Amino acid sequence: MQLDQAYQFKNPPCIHEVVDDEVIIINMEKGHYYNVKGAAKKIFVDLIAGIRPNELSKFNRWDKETEEKLGQFVGALIKENIIEIKKNSNTDLSSNMTSILIRNLDEDMMLHTYTDMEEILGLDPIHEIDQQEGWPHSSQ
Repeated sequence: MQLDQAYQFKNPPCIHEVVDDEVIIINMEKGHYYNVKGAAKKIFVDLIAGIRPNELSKFNRWDKETEEKLGQFVGALIKENIIEIKKNSNTDLSSNMTSILIRNLDEDMMLHTYTDMEEILGLDPIHEIDQQEGWPHSSQ
């Protein structure tokens, strides 16, 4: 895991929405959905804005253990194909960083993964269009 790289949100195949104190993410390829809450929400928003994880850690004065958890969190996002290394990362975004209070490392750096809707999210009725009837249509 490279903490000195800038990352970007991978769209497609993913979409996300910030709702109150959490981010909901859907990976349309895998059919998985995720959420990040609290501190992880703020970290995620900063990461997809292009702020490097090591800059975020330095700005917040996180210790080695917190930085390791940050690396695991970033690694989970990469493994799930949610983020990727940003191609053009020459921009200085340090003024956009936010202070992030970490209270519980195990909870605050967690990517919650849900696979229970994998089959439903994998359905694609748009491609099942009848050329004559269009979509949607009733079968009466």
